[in-house]
Amino acid sequence: MKITRLYRLIQLITILRSGRRYDAEALAKELGVSRRTIFRDLNILEAAGIPYYFDEETNSYAISRSFFLPAINLTIDESLALLLASRKMIGQLPLPLFDQASRAAIKIESSLPAVIRDHCGSIMDRVDFRWPAIADDDSLDETFHTIRQAIENQRKVMIHYESLFDAGNKTPAGRVVRTVISPYRLVFIHRAWYVIGFSSHHKQIRTFKLSRIAQARLLDEIFAAQPDFSLEEYLGDAWVMIPEGKKYNVELIFSPKVARNVAEVSWHKSQRCEFLPDGSLKFNVQVDGLMEISWWILGYGDNVRVVKPARLVKIIKETAERMVKLYSDSGKDEK
Repeated sequence: MKITRLYRLIQLITILRSGRRYDAEALAKELGVSRRTIFRDLNILEAAGIPYYFDEETNSYAISRSFFLPAINLTIDESLALLLASRKMIGQLPLPLFDQASRAAIKIESSLPAVIRDHCGSIMDRVDFRWPAIADDDSLDETFHTIRQAIENQRKVMIHYESLFDAGNKTPAGRVVRTVISPYRLVFIHRAWYVIGFSSHHKQIRTFKLSRIAQARLLDEIFAAQPDFSLEEYLGDAWVMIPEGKKYNVELIFSPKVARNVAEVSWHKSQRCEFLPDGSLKFNVQVDGLMEISWWILGYGDNVRVVKPARLVKIIKETAERMVKLYSDSGKDEK
């Protein structure tokens, strides 16, 4: 939704709650739009669950003043934070129930004093966010809703999951796995949404990416609550989200070109950074598994060198050799 339309909807809500009498013609004149646009905006309010009504006695539109919560005493900074979160940040994330979040934001914004709303609006036009690449799935709402219901009511869910790989390569890539899960947590990690729970197929707690769940059906069967389940404990010391069952002390040396950029980011809870006399950075971290951190290291190319462990040195070296071969072979094909 364009910001100009959103502002107009907020103005429309404010007018309809003012107690003054406005018919369609008066609303159109007040907002500087056509009657057709007013009726279109009224339909949007209805779809958002905002119950306006037409009073035939006064020949005017209105919204019940009791429909909204009393005005909240927000400061300009608090109001700005709310607007940034609802319109700039959330709007760029694959957030399930986004429509509901947008409706809630409109309701809250409409309760802000006009002077604060207008001031924040002028700032909003000059503030923006640019997120890293994030998984995009327009069909996430239904799956998210099913899993959320299951967690809330402690009911098991039958899912058909498009597995890319399985432990020990027992499941061929692309195979659809059918399993019953007892979902413990919904979590957004790194780039996408996941559900974590006990899987009947794997006989252990597993992590499933929501966008790869082809089907999700709520079952009547109840699972026992797991009040002691800890997401932090489950993920352990994984670099991001895939613990492999063995911990490694990793030491890296980053070149001066990227040293400060690396040091400025909190990549892992155990990281330790030390700048060396030549401007390079010694980066130490303890991680469970080497697969995920190896992908991250490769992203820095020749601006990072693995000191230890030897196994990680071997992984990076062999990957680099395969890359050289890949591009060498590609050059031969062009000739």
